[in-house]
Amino acid sequence: MEKNSLIEKFILSLGEGVSYLENGKKIIINSGNFGLGNETEEVDDELVEYFSNDKLRNHQLIIQDKEKFERTLQRYIDCFYYSNTLYTRGGLQRAFETIWFNLTNSDCDDLESFINRYISFIEDKTFSNLDRSAVIGNMNGYDIICSRKQADFTFETPYVLEFSLLSPDKRFFSLPKVRYAVQDTEKGKVAYVYAVQDVKLDEKNSDDQAIYEDVKEKIKVGKNKYTEISPLALVSLVIFIGMCDAENINRIKVSDFLLQRYVDKLKSSRYSEDELNAIQENLTNKLLSNFLRLSGHFSNIKVEAYPNDVDSFLHLGLDGEPKCNNTFLEQLYAIGLGIRNISQGNGSIGDNGDRVYLLNK
Repeated sequence: MEKNSLIEKFILSLGEGVSYLENGKKIIINSGNFGLGNETEEVDDELVEYFSNDKLRNHQLIIQDKEKFERTLQRYIDCFYYSNTLYTRGGLQRAFETIWFNLTNSDCDDLESFINRYISFIEDKTFSNLDRSAVIGNMNGYDIICSRKQADFTFETPYVLEFSLLSPDKRFFSLPKVRYAVQDTEKGKVAYVYAVQDVKLDEKNSDDQAIYEDVKEKIKVGKNKYTEISPLALVSLVIFIGMCDAENINRIKVSDFLLQRYVDKLKSSRYSEDELNAIQENLTNKLLSNFLRLSGHFSNIKVEAYPNDVDSFLHLGLDGEPKCNNTFLEQLYAIGLGIRNISQGNGSIGDNGDRVYLLNK
């Protein structure tokens, strides 16, 4: 590997203590700044199953073919900085950190595959008809508004779907955001979900509480063993899955956790190890349980693999008609399917809440 090459800069961006071994085309990277490094003996063995993979310890990062990787890395840099829709500021370190902080355990085994996937994430135009806020349906008299927003580089994905409700008297109620990405593959598009950002309810606002309690009651209909869920997250997620179905996306992958984000928090003084483990366990289990809950309600949402069966993702497939044992959730899925009827650029939701962007008839 040539000195001061792009690939060397990439490896050294991990900081002090990084080392690597070249073996033919392959490069194996070791770093105490990535994963748990030399601190592995302090890690609790009782981590929740979805992030207790042995690879959490003494982690190695693997480049399978250094020549192909350098070309891919250059393509990623070009895409990262010169895309018309995304990042335009910062040095190479910022672009590299976006890689390091968004790797799952299984991604570390083939960095080139992950970077190719992230390029696809950046270039993806799925749901671009929602770049301006759109009324996509109605829930109990409230307009459901959705928009695709660019996400800051510090988040998991280049885009985020934002959902909210608009009351007849023009009051807004935020629903959880879905941090997603879409990869275009030879076998079709695959949607990835890394987080569902829940909303903090105003306990003093009776309208907020009423919406929450109404949703909570309605999702109880239909037998389901997954109870540790977020009611409002289900609203956003079932619409999102319907939107994927409308775009002929029949595979969805849900991340268990992102290694470096977890480790950085573990190394900080903000949380004790026990506190962080409890936080991560709750975040991971709730995210996965939300999807598993929906797979129990809908006949067309199939669980194909659990985290660590194949990789670090929960694999879901969409197959057949969306028959559901819960009418409320079925109606939300249908709203997601309806996004195919939205044209791009007809208008937006005004600052005063006026509806100026409507479904095509």
